[in-house]
Amino acid sequence: MPLRDHFRPPILGRLPWRSLHSGWCSEITKRLNRQMPPGYYALENLSIDGGFEIDIGAAEGDSPGGRGRRDGGDGGTAVAAAPAVYTPPACLGSCAYVAPDLAEIRVFTTDDNKVVAAIELISPRNQDRPESRDDFVSKCLNYLASGVSLVIVDVVTTRRTNFHNALAEALRGPAEVELPDDEYLYAAAYRPTGESGKPRIEFWANPLRIGEPLPTMPLRLVGNTFLPVELEATYTLTCEDRLLG
Repeated sequence: MPLRDHFRPPILGRLPWRSLHSGWCSEITKRLNRQMPPGYYALENLSIDGGFEIDIGAAEGDSPGGRGRRDGGDGGTAVAAAPAVYTPPACLGSCAYVAPDLAEIRVFTTDDNKVVAAIELISPRNQDRPESRDDFVSKCLNYLASGVSLVIVDVVTTRRTNFHNALAEALRGPAEVELPDDEYLYAAAYRPTGESGKPRIEFWANPLRIGEPLPTMPLRLVGNTFLPVELEATYTLTCEDRLLG
């Protein structure tokens, strides 16, 4: 099925990007696990338009000291000593925080649950502010620095950020691995390798086009063991399961 624009009408109203990303992560995870060699498994990790929970217990008077009561043994009631309470100094300041969107699949080892590979579906919120863009690039660089192979997919038509080129520049990759400056829809893959004892990053990148099929991208598990990330097949199933023909 050719790629649609899920960020603008008419597809935006029929299958918006949040539903696409959620379903697509699920389909990619299922397909990877069907092909996974022994010793590995994949799980999706989603948090779209979310944030962290705020602890309001103290604001509601939920003090642990007021609950410390016990039976004194003679029918009376003794009050347990309340723990010492620490009052911190005034903070230096505060700022608003917008939690980043997460639409990713991670591959783990079964013996120690170590992450060995990740797939990131990029959202508009990953691109809407300079700090969001910096955070996403830093996350990808941290994966690669930890030896985690990575695939990123950007089908966001309402933003013009090329994270692949930003990563290539941050990694000091050769000019030939970058996409043209006007390419903003793409799929890219990265493999950390240490052949000959020298750490290196290998690059793959494919521009995407609305109305055209999607590519298959390589996802390295260990050594020279790769799985195909079949973007076209999983995208088609995601759309068909949501009755978008």
